[in-house]
Amino acid sequence: MTANTIKVPRSLVADETRFGGRAERDCLVGKPVVRDGRLVGLAQTDVPDETTGIVTMRLTEAHCHLDKCHTAERIAPHDGTLPGAIAAQAADKINWTAQDIRERVARGLQELVDAGCGFVRTHVDCQLDASDPERMPLAWDVIGELGQDWRDRIVVQRAALLPLEAFADGALGARVARRIASDGGVLGAFVYDQPGRHDLIPRMVKAAASAGIGLDFHVDEGLSSGLDGLDIIAASVLDHRFDGPVLCGHACSLMNASGDALSRRIDRIAEAGLAIVTLPASNLYLQSRGTGTPDRRGITRVKELLSAGVPVAIGSDNVRDAFTPVGRHDPLAALSLGLLAAHLDPPLGQWLPCVTRHARYGIDGTQPFIEGTTIGDLLLWDARSTAGLLSGARPRPLALAA
Repeated sequence: MTANTIKVPRSLVADETRFGGRAERDCLVGKPVVRDGRLVGLAQTDVPDETTGIVTMRLTEAHCHLDKCHTAERIAPHDGTLPGAIAAQAADKINWTAQDIRERVARGLQELVDAGCGFVRTHVDCQLDASDPERMPLAWDVIGELGQDWRDRIVVQRAALLPLEAFADGALGARVARRIASDGGVLGAFVYDQPGRHDLIPRMVKAAASAGIGLDFHVDEGLSSGLDGLDIIAASVLDHRFDGPVLCGHACSLMNASGDALSRRIDRIAEAGLAIVTLPASNLYLQSRGTGTPDRRGITRVKELLSAGVPVAIGSDNVRDAFTPVGRHDPLAALSLGLLAAHLDPPLGQWLPCVTRHARYGIDGTQPFIEGTTIGDLLLWDARSTAGLLSGARPRPLALAA
């Protein structure tokens, strides 16, 4: 089907007055205007019945774990907590052959492509070998090979999920960072309540700066009091004047703060230029565990962060593994779950930057709008409204009428 009249979500447009079209709730409606193979605007039309669907740029999956995905059927039962999931997943690594990893990751990549995703950042568990710090795990190499195989369909970027203690030796940490940079990856770590975090996080920031790569943290993934990793990261980024992209995942502990204390923390996050990615699937499943029904939501302060100008992404995180036993790699499905978990109200189109512009900011520091996007990077969704878009619509390439 070719597109004669389309809808474009207003939240994806930089300048509505120049882009054109007719405003209809949270979308602009019109005939696509293309110059040099790029969408530059919409021409006015008053015939809404001819609308063929909603057009967006390709989606961005800012945070997932392709190395772990689709292992749930062989994971032993555990207590449902984050430590329990970590232990159960670690026990499964005995099954991680090159063929096993390749088959599972390819399945995840196909899910992402089918969901309209054009860019994915996947974390890869890495344990530092002090005798050979440039040695990376099998999953790192297999995913790198698959990234090359799939490069015409989706861009795959790896984030090395290292123990924070790997940066105790500054020279060793810098060498690891350079190794990761040579593969186009970014430097990541799990930050919780490690005793040395006040010294180790600044060293990690310094290592990333010396290698010229971005940072990606799993940080404060819990509801316990006293978690301060996010504050240390913000302070370290400011102290070192780090100008690369910094994406902080989870940040559940922000739910413990309120009032002026919360405002001060969020202002610091904004000042440091951090981006936050909330992961509703795994955090709703793992957080606030007890003997009965959970009474807290395992997400971060999405509305408050956005109100302060902090870019917030929503990601799929874990898919059918020890951390989340169900699901699929689909940014819009993650966004739909996040809408319910965080009470993100209509108009629903306003939240689409969480899987497009804001997600890209956390990855490369840009917030690309739809103007100027090449036709090959645009998708047509079989939906008449953004509610329909977020309710299981599937994409296809945009084909324009001659």
